[in-house]
Parts: sequence; structure tokens; C-alpha cells
Amino acid sequence: MAGITMQTTFQDLGVSESILSALASKGYESPTPIQAAVIPRLLTTHKDIMAQARTGTGKTAAFGIPIVQNCTSERKVQALVLAPTRELAMQVCKEMESMKGDAKMHFALLYGGQGMAQQIKALQSGVSIVVGTPGRVLDHIRAGRLHLDQLRYLVLDEADRMLDMGFQEELEAIVASANPDRQTLLFSATFAGTILRAAEVYLKDYDRVSVESVQEPRNTRMLAHEVYARDKREALRRVLTNSTDFYGLIFCARKSDVDELADYLSKKGFRAEGLHGDMSQPAREKVLGRLRKRKLSILVATDVAARGIDVNDLGFVIHYDIPDSADALTHRTGRTARAGKTGTSICLFTPSEASKFRALEKRTGLMHERTAVPDRAVVQQMARESVRQGINKWLERSPGAEYSDFAGQLLESYDAQDLLAVLLRDRHGDLLLDSAWPDIAASKPSAPSEKGKNGKNGKSGGGGFRSARKAANRKRKYGPREDGSVPNRRGGFKKSGAGRK
Repeated sequence: MAGITMQTTFQDLGVSESILSALASKGYESPTPIQAAVIPRLLTTHKDIMAQARTGTGKTAAFGIPIVQNCTSERKVQALVLAPTRELAMQVCKEMESMKGDAKMHFALLYGGQGMAQQIKALQSGVSIVVGTPGRVLDHIRAGRLHLDQLRYLVLDEADRMLDMGFQEELEAIVASANPDRQTLLFSATFAGTILRAAEVYLKDYDRVSVESVQEPRNTRMLAHEVYARDKREALRRVLTNSTDFYGLIFCARKSDVDELADYLSKKGFRAEGLHGDMSQPAREKVLGRLRKRKLSILVATDVAARGIDVNDLGFVIHYDIPDSADALTHRTGRTARAGKTGTSICLFTPSEASKFRALEKRTGLMHERTAVPDRAVVQQMARESVRQGINKWLERSPGAEYSDFAGQLLESYDAQDLLAVLLRDRHGDLLLDSAWPDIAASKPSAPSEKGKNGKNGKSGGGGFRSARKAANRKRKYGPREDGSVPNRRGGFKKSGAGRK
């Protein structure tokens, strides 16, 4: 797309007046790089597209704007968008509906966990655009309620995650039932081998789109702390205490870890709750609503549960457990520093995980600065400063004459310093004491690019620890995940007849 510059506007890309008005009301000022690259292609050509776009780069608008513009209000399915999770499907559908302007266009949202009756009614009344998860979409196709014979656009949003979650067979069945003359768009955070092989199956005569701004999260500060497994909770607590106005996600590998860690943090005074796949949809939406309203500052979640979380101003991402794949690291990191804002990604890894973590950094290009966990003096000072700031906020609001009078009476009966000390202890427990911050065993930070340190031929600072954890780490790496799938060591992709010739 020659001629695209930093001053390019949506109007320059060929976006209609009706949609321009809708975008203006949403506060869209200028297209992001992925939008500038994809929108004109979709509006003017019929070629398939494989685009690299991490979360937060504006990819929904990149495909949503031209699809909404080119589809009609006719009640036949002209576009199908597939997403890995119901949260992401809900987010995409809401975003696309907001772009239609004054067009009389109807949408259907199809995902598991919602009653069939509402979805069947929408499909029977006729819709132009369908957004959904692969499993539920395929259910409707097989039941004869969803017909794709006149489909113009098929979007595989976060295709890498759909494949990671085991949706390959569903995708193949859906693609096989779709109009062969459709235009297909495949979006992925990375161009890993699995995705490149998938493109050969699902796409034909396609353009490959990759822009610099989606390759590296330039606004994200990336830090890593090497700690022993027994010290991870205390290390996390110190990191959170040392982070001013923490508002973000903490990623765990397993559902049981989510509940345990969220409970631990809550007992330590943090506003934290968990999110995982065993929760009902109403419970999940309640937790996410509390996060958006900032009634929570910390959401502990698994990779699967966190997909599609629509919160743009998260300042932090913490990898309490390092991810099992490069794609997962990219997706996690993309949850912060969205829409041009800054953010921080922090990884906690054990000495036995050092080699694996370096490999993930190398594959993604996301290099983390190795730093020591904040020491006791630092976090204690931060805790006390937090208390001081809280007192300043309280003093901004007048307590009223009755409280002031009673306070005066107390000061006549008790020493002011003793009285304040008792009140602090009652409200904050042992938070301000030295004993509240247990020692953390030193683990020498290893440089991300150095070989030998913490590896087979290097000193790990805990050889016995490495041996004791080896079997557990292999089980974690290759054992069944939350979605029920088992990671494929070879990363193979079964090529089937789902593609088009």
C-alpha cells in the first residue's frame, strides 16, 4: 500500500462517511499501522490476507471497518468472524456493531455458555454478520441453522490461539462448509511455523501483512526476577507492593493456582480476584465488571480465561508462571501498553526455568531486563508511603464535628503517639513491621543472552533444586492444559481438505 504515511486518515483509506461519523463518535482519530495496511486491501481487492497483529493494535477495526462497509443489510450471512473465546467474541461483536453507523445491519453472537434459544431466534430472523467461537458456530452449521454458502468474508481472529486451544478440527469443518469464493483473513500474534502451515491450508493467493509496530511492544518495560519456587509468593507480594497504582493481570498456569494465589493476595490486603474456565459466565462477567470499574486492581487468570478481556488501560502484566509457548508470551505481554499507552511486563522464573525462559525471549524478541526482587527496606518504605498517602486522602475529607470532638477527648486521655500506633496496627496488621517481609534466598540473575548460566554446563545456584523440579516441570510443560488439550511437542499441523485450490 504505497502512499501510507504517519498523517494518513481513515478518509484517505476509503472509509465511508457513515462509518467515519461512527468512528469519530468513538474517538478514533487516525488509523494504527495494522489498520492502514489492512483496510484498503479489504476495500479494494479480493485477495486473502495473513496479518501479524498482537492484542491492542487495533486489529478488530482493521477487519471490522471494511467488512461492515462492504456488507449489506440483506438478511443473509455475508461475514463470519471466529474467535477463540466467548469474551473475545463478545468484544469483537460489540466493536463491529458500533462501527455500522446508520446502516440497518443485523449481527448474531454465537458462543457456548449462552442459551441456544436466543441464538436460534437471531439466526432464524436473518443476520448479515456472525461472530462466534468455533465450537458453537459448528453446532449451528451441523444443525442446519447457519448457512455459509453466500459467505463473502471469513475472519480467523487470533488463529494461533484457536489452534493452541485444540480447535483445528472445528476450523477445518467450518472452512469446508463455507463459500469457496469467500475472502479469508487470518490474524495471528506471530508467524510461527504452525500458522504458516495453517495459511497454506486456509488461504489462497494471499498477502502477508506485518508492520513494525506490531512486532515489538515499544511502550512496554519488560523486567524479570529469578527466584526459587518456594519464594515466588513473597517475591510477587514485594513486586506488587513496590508498584505504584498497580492495575493489571497476573498469569498462572493452572486453575487451582489461580484460586490459591487470588486468596493469598486478598488476605495480604490486595484487591484481587481470580478468573478461570470453571467459572460460570455470569460469575466471569461479574469479575470482569469489577475489574473495569477498578473495584479490583488485580486479576489472577489462566491464559485461556484471559483471552478477550476488553480492558485497555491495564498498566501491568505479571507472568507468575512462565508461559509454555512463544505465542502465549506475546499474547500476555500484549495485554498492557495498549492504544499507545505505556505498561510493564514482569516475569518470575525459577533457576530451573532459566533456559526455557531465554528460549522464549529469543523466539519472541521480547527481552526482559534481569533485576533483583525489591529488598525488605524498599518494600517496607513503599508500604509506609502507601499508608501515608491514604492518610492524606482521608484528611482531604472533613470527618465532621462529632468525630473531631471525640478525637479531642481521646487525646486528653491517651498519648497521641500510642493512640496512632494502635490505630495503625489495628488497620494494617503487621504490614509495617520487619517481620512482615520474610527473607528471600538470593538467586544470581542470569543475562538473557548468555549461555551456560543456569544451563546444563553452568552454575544454577541450586543444583539440587533443579533436579527435584525436573519431573514436575516436564509434567507442567507437556501435561493437559485448562482447555483439555495436550501440547504437541512437534507443533505439527494436520493438513486436510479444508483448504481451497
